[in-house]
Amino acid sequence: MSHPWSTTRVPDEFGVISFAEATRSYKIGDRLELVVPHCDPVVNLYDQIHGVRHDRVEVVWPITARGCSQ
Repeated sequence: MSHPWSTTRVPDEFGVISFAEATRSYKIGDRLELVVPHCDPVVNLYDQIHGVRHDRVEVVWPITARGCSQ
């Protein structure tokens, strides 16, 4: 599926979304779903991960190795 936007500069904690053409407007609070390339620096900050589907929490996974990375 082709999208009117692309991502660039996607390091661990942030990135840039670029639009080739404005086909709609976005407001603060609108949601975009992105798949991150990797998340280990962020996961290390939390005690659990919430698995969400259709705006509902389906599962909560504990981060058992939290704080073990150096």
